[in-house]
Amino acid sequence: MVATPTDFPLVSIVVPVFEAERHVRESLDSILGQTYPNLEVLVMDDASTDGSAAVAAGFDDPRLQLHRNERNLGQFANVNTGIRLARGELIAIHHADDVYERDLLAEQVRYLEAVPEAGAVFALDSFIGPVGAVFGRVELPAEFRDGRLLRYPEILNGVLRYGNTLLRANSSLVRRDVYRAVGLFDDAYDLRADLEM
Repeated sequence: MVATPTDFPLVSIVVPVFEAERHVRESLDSILGQTYPNLEVLVMDDASTDGSAAVAAGFDDPRLQLHRNERNLGQFANVNTGIRLARGELIAIHHADDVYERDLLAEQVRYLEAVPEAGAVFALDSFIGPVGAVFGRVELPAEFRDGRLLRYPEILNGVLRYGNTLLRANSSLVRRDVYRAVGLFDDAYDLRADLEM
């Protein structure tokens, strides 16, 4: 029997967009080009005044939904709106100026299915310059390189010690149950809401 996309868990990818016309096409291409077969893409345009919404609306793909805010909510209130709309049991937050490697979601879903006690999985970022050349990579601190499941005390200590280099929110795939348990992003933290989460 041949597997169909619905045989795989639905992954919802929330893409907060604000004034991202320059990058959003490449970003959405990288999401829609994933080898993982069952996903929905929620493009959350936060009242952009550039052509971001028009670029997203130009995609003819039933997996992509464009939601446009009447007024600017701010990054994390916009993300929270997307999480509330998401139908998937796994949720990714993907920034509109980032690109995914082609197999990222497939590998992350495979890990979460193999390790049911894990609430989220993260990838290491590569930093890409304006012409597409990689100019740096996130490196895990030595004590986190063995691939083991990390518990809350280790994560908290790691984040306090190493800051935003340990867990990169823009590469996360999180179980919906985690958001149910801990709540959504607290936008009172402004850009530090990723770290607080």
